[in-house]
Amino acid sequence: MFRWRDPARLRGDEHSGDGIAAGDVSVFTPAPAATNGGSGLSAGAGSVVNGCTSTANNQTGISVGENCVVKDCSVKKFRQRRSCCGHGSTVSGCAVCYVSGAAGIQVQAGCSVFNNTCNFMLNDGTPAIRAQSTGSRIEGNTVCSNYWGIVAEGAGNFIFRNTATANSSGNYTNATAMSSARFSNVSGGATITNASPWANFSY
Repeated sequence: MFRWRDPARLRGDEHSGDGIAAGDVSVFTPAPAATNGGSGLSAGAGSVVNGCTSTANNQTGISVGENCVVKDCSVKKFRQRRSCCGHGSTVSGCAVCYVSGAAGIQVQAGCSVFNNTCNFMLNDGTPAIRAQSTGSRIEGNTVCSNYWGIVAEGAGNFIFRNTATANSSGNYTNATAMSSARFSNVSGGATITNASPWANFSY
């Protein structure tokens, strides 16, 4: 198991490949990684990435395997080329911005994605949040000024209590394939009339 404990002494910066790469059941807490040719931080199945920063990496900001936890991280300016999180993973409390490529946050089946902020994905088809498969919970996220907001590519994803605005090609995409709460548009200063605590909002 890999454990990262002292970012003042060790940094994952300016490598031709991944900034920091580890196998299964690894712990990054905290770890900075910037301007790498590959991913900023990469970990195998069963790992925890907590309180890390990843900036200006050429591929994925943070990439993890199955059954992982990514929490309270800041990710900025990367060009994602592969899945961010494997099956059964949780992504929470993260801030993601200025991404070009696959998605700001991208997950496989059975994942939880909640209380994240995803803003300013580049105008090249990049969504803020992408659920690539089925059975994920997408809850309480804020997505603003992206090309796409929240995109579900498989059926059976539960999407609720999110807010989305100024996503140029759509705030919520493939909504008919979602097991979701109601979608309400309150743009232009409209009064909120949907009293459901489960509702998703566009504004």
